[in-house]
Amino acid sequence: MAPGGAAGGGGGGLKPDGIVTWQSATSKTLEKAANEKKPILIYFPGEGKEYEYDGYFYGKDLKDLSDNKAVFVRVAYTSDRTPLPYAEQSPIPHKKLSGDNPSRDYNVTQYPTFVVADQNGNEFFRVAGKKPGAKDLEGFFAEIPKKVEDANTRLQRNLDKAKEFWGKKDSREALKLVLKNFKEELVGLDAQEQTARLYSELLEDGRAKIKEVGDKSKAENVKKLKAMQREWKGTELFYEIEELLKA
Repeated sequence: MAPGGAAGGGGGGLKPDGIVTWQSATSKTLEKAANEKKPILIYFPGEGKEYEYDGYFYGKDLKDLSDNKAVFVRVAYTSDRTPLPYAEQSPIPHKKLSGDNPSRDYNVTQYPTFVVADQNGNEFFRVAGKKPGAKDLEGFFAEIPKKVEDANTRLQRNLDKAKEFWGKKDSREALKLVLKNFKEELVGLDAQEQTARLYSELLEDGRAKIKEVGDKSKAENVKKLKAMQREWKGTELFYEIEELLKA
């Protein structure tokens, strides 16, 4: 499926002014949405040619939306939901749309599924098992800016508290708030970018503390490492400590 083109069963008998313009799920598509400051409609079709047929999601009002109001993306069907290996996992959210498996990362379990996202691919609305109408989509698109603003405000509130704790060298409480932000799985927002930078500082501090523990064969030091591991559950450092304890 080429960016900007229609894929699948063709448009025989359909008028061009009703055929939606679909993009591919790539980093270039995210760049396009960001440059044009447009929300994104992500379409996850079911298995079968009828879902890829241009007439399945067709109409002049829908095409007008895809040309002027939002970037429309169609993700090829896949049943693969293989999770990432632990070694590749990080609590820092990634851009799902340009990742290796958007169907897995958006947790698509029903077809068709339509996800309405901001320009970074952050999901704010979902329609599953049916097709949304043009009026519904237009309403969703209009709400996205406020949704993004509210989300960034929420993240900033947690970040400010995390910075206060870190200023007092309380890495445990700071980390809890940082991970709380990451669990929202939002990317590209200013407060989340700042949260990721704070996380890097905490991670560096944590690794320095591990080096200070000393002889890993002593029971007292093993106890210290296990306590740190509990604190860093769900992060890279958890698995790094796990490897140290196994050595």
